[in-house]
Amino acid sequence: MAEIARARPGTVVMDFLRASPITREPTHYWDPMHDRDAIAERIMAHLARAADGAPDASEDFASLLP
Repeated sequence: MAEIARARPGTVVMDFLRASPITREPTHYWDPMHDRDAIAERIMAHLARAADGAPDASEDFASLLP
């Protein structure tokens, strides 16, 4: 994914599918595939900051690009 993104200037790649405060807590999920509303909002806030050009540092994800 990072290789594909490198070809597109301004692209940010954030990995949320890793061991993190989000994924280590089973109560953050409705079932094995769906996260709860508060977690979805948390992820969306990280994505919004990245889209605004100011990705934050967090244990919730790994930045693969830039």
